[in-house]
Amino acid sequence: MRRFDAFHRNIIDTFLLINKVTSVLTPKRLALLKSLRPHGPLSIRALSKQLERDYKNVHTQVLFQQRRSVFSSKHQETLTIT
Repeated sequence: MRRFDAFHRNIIDTFLLINKVTSVLTPKRLALLKSLRPHGPLSIRALSKQLERDYKNVHTQVLFQQRRSVFSSKHQETLTIT
């Protein structure tokens, strides 16, 4: 019976995690991640050009994701996925 309960707790935990992730990673935020992965470190300006989006909006999204430790900025001018 314990094994069954643990299994169900894991399923519930997984769904809660998925819910949390999808609330943070909107389609546009996910596009930022997908753009950085194949191109490597980019500046926010280069990223906004790559995505054909407004610099200010990309900058806001990057700051949001940096606060959640999705991005790291090893050098002040470039972003990488952590």
